[in-house]
Amino acid sequence: MRGRAVRFAVTEIQLYLVAFVIGLLLGVVFFQMKNNLIYPAMCLYQELRVDKFKRGSVASAGLLRYVAVERLKEFGFLFLTQITVFRRVAAFLCCAVCGFSCAVLEAFYVQLYGLRGLVIFFATLMPHYIFYVMAWYKLCGSGILIMQWKKELLIDVVKVFAVSIVCLFVGIICESIFNIRIIKIFL
Repeated sequence: MRGRAVRFAVTEIQLYLVAFVIGLLLGVVFFQMKNNLIYPAMCLYQELRVDKFKRGSVASAGLLRYVAVERLKEFGFLFLTQITVFRRVAAFLCCAVCGFSCAVLEAFYVQLYGLRGLVIFFATLMPHYIFYVMAWYKLCGSGILIMQWKKELLIDVVKVFAVSIVCLFVGIICESIFNIRIIKIFL
């Protein structure tokens, strides 16, 4: 009787998760190596941010406009790369960059606030990141690559884009309005 070979299949989404973890590790290493340069600047930014929160001078309309423009630029870039042959590379790099930035922010909060920094870190990213991840997953996980201009494929592209854009706008609203209220509780 022959032994069976066990196959381990890795999906695209798992590869993107690996890219995120690699970004996390690189971000923590980078923060620790360049701590003397990054930490003072981030502390100054954090003091200004906390001061604005305490004074209540965070303008929701201005913040909403800023967040919407920034997230739509990022989403537009990601969408344009997803309809090319470079979609996997672009999504992989996007995940790595997101992991890197999350790690730097998390390492800063932990160094500044200790264990309370983990709670502040998660309060900074929730609930809007849930919707951004859903939009990203729908866009990148759908595997729609426009190579042939068939009617059925275009309908699928429109559906994926519509669901992704709805998740994106819910995330923008959460980030610019609800997230401010959550962060005020912890700072």
